[in-house]
Amino acid sequence: MRTFKALGAILDYPTAELQAAIREIEACLVEEGVLSSRQLRALAPLLDRLGDGDLLELQEEWIALFDRSRRLGLHLHEHTYGESRDRGMAMVRLMQLYRLHGLELVKGEIPDYLPAFLEFLSLVPLASARRMLADAVAILLILAERLEAKGSPYAALFTVLAALSDRKAASEELEALRSAAPPEVDSLEALDREYEEAPVEFTSSSVLQSCPYSADAAKASRATIQPSGA
Repeated sequence: MRTFKALGAILDYPTAELQAAIREIEACLVEEGVLSSRQLRALAPLLDRLGDGDLLELQEEWIALFDRSRRLGLHLHEHTYGESRDRGMAMVRLMQLYRLHGLELVKGEIPDYLPAFLEFLSLVPLASARRMLADAVAILLILAERLEAKGSPYAALFTVLAALSDRKAASEELEALRSAAPPEVDSLEALDREYEEAPVEFTSSSVLQSCPYSADAAKASRATIQPSGA
C-alpha cells in the first residue's frame, strides 16, 4: 500500500524534494482510501507546514525533535532494547525480512528506522501491514503523546499510524514505556552524556521483545505476504 510509503516520506528528514512532492503525497493518501477523512484532516496541518514552511526551519525543527532527543527517536527497537545486544539481533531479523520481500536499504541505514519500516510495509498486503504495525503500537502512541505535549503537528502522524494497527495497546505496555523513558535533555552536551549511559535492559514482557520478524516467521508468512509486483 502506497499509503505507508507516503507516511514514511512525510516523517523523514525534510528536503526540497519532499516539499516539491507534498501535494502529490497528499493526493496519494486521499486516492488510496486507507485513511479516513478524519485522519486526513488531522494530517492537514503537518502537510501544509511541510509544503509551505521555510525548509531550513523545517530541518532544524526535525533535528531538534527526532535527532537530539532519545525520547522521540525514530528507531523503534531503541525504545525497548536501548543499545543492548538484543537490539542488534532484532535488527538482523528485521533486515532478513526486508530482503525476503525485496527491500534493500541504503548503505548505513538502520532497519528499525521508522520511515524504512513504513516503506517495507508498503510492499505487503494491508492486512499483513496492520499485523506488523501492531507490534509497535505502544511506541507509536507514546511518541504521539510526547509530540502532542510539545505542540508538534507530527503528533497526528503517529496517532494515525497507531490507528492503522490491528490492535490497541495495553495499558501496561504504555506504562512500561513511560517509566523507562530517558530524561529530557536541554543541550548537546547532555545528549552526549545520555548516550554514554549503560544500555537499558527490558523484561520478556516488554513490547517488541518478542519480535515477530524472525526468519522462521518470515518463511511462514510467504504464503500470504508477497513482494510488490509478485
